Amino acid sequence: MHKKLDQGRRDDLWAWLYMTVEFMAGKLIWRNDEDKVIEKKKEKIGSRLLLKCPQEMYMIYDHIRHLEFKSKPNYEMIRRQLDKVCARLDYSESQPYDWEEGGYYHEYYTKKSDTEKDLTETNQSAAEVVTCEEGAFIESEASG
Repeated sequence: MHKKLDQGRRDDLWAWLYMTVEFMAGKLIWRNDEDKVIEKKKEKIGSRLLLKCPQEMYMIYDHIRHLEFKSKPNYEMIRRQLDKVCARLDYSESQPYDWEEGGYYHEYYTKKSDTEKDLTETNQSAAEVVTCEEGAFIESEASG
């Protein structure tokens, strides 16, 4: 249940589409907006949502847009459109994910992980210093 409304297959597909568009385009156009604004934009945005996406996504969008709550989605058509995207862009299901060894952004993720590790270690060291100083402060307060 979302906002006290029953969710169906159509709603699952909308959620999937928004997630997929965010992966493809980098962000959704309502990313930092409040809930009321988001709902208005979703109503009016139409196919502009897909501007940075492969053309095949328009057919999927149109299909989802016309589904009723109890409608059975045409998953085969959706799969065919995704297969077309993969074929046209020379993607293969056997290719490694971006973050895996041999993936397109593997080096980026590896560097990011090292940086995050360094930041975590720095933050832990800073926390230990603060904890020690707080302990010393409490001790001196009790004795003074």
